[in-house]
Amino acid sequence: SNLPENRRTARGMGRTFQISNVCVDLTVMENLQLAMLGTDARKWTMHRPMSGFTGLRERGEVALARVGLRDRADETVKFLSYGERRQLELALSLASDPKVLLLDEPCAGLSP
Repeated sequence: SNLPENRRTARGMGRTFQISNVCVDLTVMENLQLAMLGTDARKWTMHRPMSGFTGLRERGEVALARVGLRDRADETVKFLSYGERRQLELALSLASDPKVLLLDEPCAGLSP
């Protein structure tokens, strides 16, 4: 469709990309929280610390547990392996509870 990406996400479409695109200087949880806020009306609340968004960390922990990264939540992304970054990207895509999830070569570059 010609809808912008944010509108497609709001309608229930999620996707991953062939090449991971995550913020390497942020933690795993910070990356996930930003993704979750992207589909939340509260994102327009300016100058509010992440801790002020109730339930965000808990939702993030559930999402990270789904992909096996819960114990890496506070790790800076640049210290993750390539495979763990792919897991994070999957968690980012699942964070919006999509109805449809498109995966672009999800196992590319990963060992068995």
